[in-house]
Amino acid sequence: MTKPQAIQPGDHVGVTFDDDDSLAATTLDFVEQGRRAGARVLVFAAPHLAGSLPGVQVMEPRSTLDGLMDFYAEAVRQAATEGRSGLWTSVEMSWARAIDPDELVAAESGLNTLFGDGRLTAICHYDTRLFPPAQLTRFHQAHPVGREAACLRHRTTSAGVTFTGEADRTNLLAWQALTRALPDGEAVIDITGMSFLDVRAMAQLGLVAAARCAPLSILACPGQSAHLRLLRVDRVARLVTVEEPALRGAGRVMPYG
Repeated sequence: MTKPQAIQPGDHVGVTFDDDDSLAATTLDFVEQGRRAGARVLVFAAPHLAGSLPGVQVMEPRSTLDGLMDFYAEAVRQAATEGRSGLWTSVEMSWARAIDPDELVAAESGLNTLFGDGRLTAICHYDTRLFPPAQLTRFHQAHPVGREAACLRHRTTSAGVTFTGEADRTNLLAWQALTRALPDGEAVIDITGMSFLDVRAMAQLGLVAAARCAPLSILACPGQSAHLRLLRVDRVARLVTVEEPALRGAGRVMPYG
């Protein structure tokens, strides 16, 4: 069983489990956190698991990816109408065995754009008995948070996106999806609050900038700016170095294999 980092509103978490008791414990903890946060809580799981989740209304998961983003967007709006702080949803993913793995990865990656205002929080539980390790690795990479590894958080702004936390190979697909999901016209990516980016993550910023027709500005602390210049990201994006003492320790970079 792998457990997520401490969950915050707006997190999209991927975890694995290898027995029903572990799944139940993680789910019950998530439900309690959501209730304390004043959120509407939805739990989707196979019917046979209902007996392991006392006090929780369990719904059968959707059996298709069609309309998934619209479903969650509408559920968040409904929660807000009810006066809730947001929507917390727990999804046991055994239903996804029938889904093409590439389609599932694309869907999980794409859903990350819904979490930028902090009103949607989700945890996806993958059974190690049902999915092969190579697939699980890619599923986890589509989640910004999970597996006691990198923990990436973001908030969307009118101009772009602000990131905090870490980006490395463990959440690579989520990072790629979020850095590409920018508004039309001039955009800004703020990485000054990030504590770690590996080389691949920094190079991704250059790829995003080079693929855009409109200008991209990247706000970075001095250490981050230095590494971005080494990667020649400044040739395709405008680097804005933020001289903030509190950020001088950020921007560690390590090579990848």
